[in-house]
Amino acid sequence: MTLSHEGDEGDRYPYWCGQIIGVFHAMVQHSGPDSHSLELQPMEFLWVRWYGQALEHRGGWKVKHLHQIGFVDSSDPAAFGFLDLQEVIRSIHLIPAFKNGQTPKLLSGSSIA
Repeated sequence: MTLSHEGDEGDRYPYWCGQIIGVFHAMVQHSGPDSHSLELQPMEFLWVRWYGQALEHRGGWKVKHLHQIGFVDSSDPAAFGFLDLQEVIRSIHLIPAFKNGQTPKLLSGSSIA
């Protein structure tokens, strides 16, 4: 879970959540305009599959219901991404909404995840 950085607009879910697919450790060299050193530096990051807010379900303090989230469709370019470990607030425990059933639609076709 990380902060959404989208502002606090009403009952919008204030966090981004994702399922960790992999943890990576790399030695990188930053050579951009803001670089302070050309030496190799260790970098750790996560590969995640992002969840999105279920917009058809209202949640928040005003309606006294928890927000619902679900996987972003795999055809969306933002469904998978990398995350700096410094951005992670904490881990969370998600409770599946079994009453909504199952769907194969969100991870269609061949997947690298």
